[in-house]
Amino acid sequence: SKATILDMEQEAHDIIMQNCWYSEEGSYHQSSAGVLLEGKAVCAGYAETFEMLCNAVGIQTVGDYEKCLAL
Repeated sequence: SKATILDMEQEAHDIIMQNCWYSEEGSYHQSSAGVLLEGKAVCAGYAETFEMLCNAVGIQTVGDYEKCLAL
């Protein structure tokens, strides 16, 4: 059966959660590079990676990283 948008979003979430720890350590913790290269990031890195994975499968998303960085 064909995956729904919710299924694809859940898969993107699961990929991030299984491969990354929340951490302010690392050179790239504020970006998807932290998630993908170092396995650690903060909210901006999580959000950017989720946006990238969703966009890759055709789910249009837009991130608002200023709010993440302001916390």
